[in-house]
Amino acid sequence: MSFEEERQFDITIVGATGFAGAIVAEYLLGRTAGEPITLALAGRDRKRLAELRDRLVASLPDAPSPELVVLDLLDPDSTDTIARASRVVLTTAGPYRRYGCNLVAACARHGTQYADLTGEVPWIARMIERHDSTARESGACIVHCCGFDSVPSDLGVLLVREQFHRRYGGTPDAIRFVLGPTRGGFSGGTIASLTGVIDEARSDRSVREILSDPDSLTPERLGSGTRAATASLTGRPRFDRVLGRWTIPFFMGAVNEKVVRRSNALAGYPLGKNPDYREVIAFGRGPLGAVLAAAVWTGIAAFSVLIAGRLTRRLLGAFVLPKPGKGPRAAVEKSGHFRVDITGVSAARRLTVTVSADRDPGYGATAIMIAECALLLLDAARTGEVRPGFQTPASAFGRVLVERLNAAGVRFGVEE
Repeated sequence: MSFEEERQFDITIVGATGFAGAIVAEYLLGRTAGEPITLALAGRDRKRLAELRDRLVASLPDAPSPELVVLDLLDPDSTDTIARASRVVLTTAGPYRRYGCNLVAACARHGTQYADLTGEVPWIARMIERHDSTARESGACIVHCCGFDSVPSDLGVLLVREQFHRRYGGTPDAIRFVLGPTRGGFSGGTIASLTGVIDEARSDRSVREILSDPDSLTPERLGSGTRAATASLTGRPRFDRVLGRWTIPFFMGAVNEKVVRRSNALAGYPLGKNPDYREVIAFGRGPLGAVLAAAVWTGIAAFSVLIAGRLTRRLLGAFVLPKPGKGPRAAVEKSGHFRVDITGVSAARRLTVTVSADRDPGYGATAIMIAECALLLLDAARTGEVRPGFQTPASAFGRVLVERLNAAGVRFGVEE
């Protein structure tokens, strides 16, 4: 019997009892009901795992009961065991710089397919540098950023590029991601990941350089010691001539832009070696647009200062920010939504890809995104068509993920 045939679980959901993990588990159980797929729920507390399983099975009577696995992410032996037992590991357990290192290393060693929700760029860079060659040798496909960070950005840019070439015979000179109407929020786990990166950057110059370099995740730059600052991280309002509107940077662009540029590099630089890609929040064209941009930027800057300070962060944590294990009301009530427009421009040509869903972006829609990524990784593991190494959503899955997400309610559309 081959090693692959000995795997006990098809997909193991690590961090299943957390806020995001429970939403992912609910979606996956419903999505795979009636299919020959063995799911496992993994976490630190067997009692909480059993309570989650019982609640899910009660609400989804047609779904098979998932297996339960007690897992200590800080114990290399524990993560090694789960990697050997699973074809695919899907993890929502952050902060990843604390809880993800052993799991990524184990999956890379044992040829286990892996997907997560991290937006912790310095940690991603370290994982690629340490484990990419091992993953390529073992046949493991490791895909970070499989949620709202950074699936809409990565697949949206891929579609812009493909549609631009098909319709106009060329590539866009510039691409802009514009955040549209959105309702959602953050969980305590997301806040912990954010503050962890802030603290790491405060004490480590190399982390600050990674955060400020738009190409810090591209193969040529990783480990080179060469860094280049990116204008989008200056954060100030600016009049964007591509859009013809006043803009401020979209804060998640600090992650998404790097993922998009890594995808471009892995594809052989179809957009060139320095693509003009930015993610923004856009306002009007005239003076009122400038005033609104400045006002919103001031609010975001003030929050950044408050969350960076240890005392003010504790006060925010006590009275404002969600506690660990808690999340936004929009996710609980399933009342969130989002839309983003990703526009490519070249001379007189303009094409926009829209990405939208009737769920909050960070949890409801994200659960769909990472679950469909995990199912595609399972298909690849079963057929032996894995693209090994550290991939991006676009490089690992391409158009097939777009089709899966469209069918699941995360909609991609094209407008001229």
